[in-house]
Amino acid sequence: MNSPQEQLLQQAVIRAAVSFETQPQILKYFPDILLHQKPIIVEAYSWYHQTPACLRSDAERDSALTAAGYTVVRFTNGEIEADADGCVRRLMDRFGLVAEDDAVAVIRRRREYKPAPGSPNQMVT
Repeated sequence: MNSPQEQLLQQAVIRAAVSFETQPQILKYFPDILLHQKPIIVEAYSWYHQTPACLRSDAERDSALTAAGYTVVRFTNGEIEADADGCVRRLMDRFGLVAEDDAVAVIRRRREYKPAPGSPNQMVT
């Protein structure tokens, strides 16, 4: 299961009519969202990503994905919860993405969503 914030972001991308897939394997990673128009990876960024270990891991991951030709964009959970559609509009404006007539969304649930240890379980309805 994807996190509640990932689900909000996915729904916003669907409303924007931009093709994407979730959790595709790229190298040894499974990013939250891969857009199809351009090699752009979109990640939901929780408080857990601010821990020293996660910052190091994310930097290594971003470096490997960038070297493979992808652009990695992160939105905080707060940004997504406040305005998921606005996050997607920012992506579209920044990268010149356009709505598609026959947009496709491939949503995988490769892993069960479990809040990080010690995190508040912030379910979004």
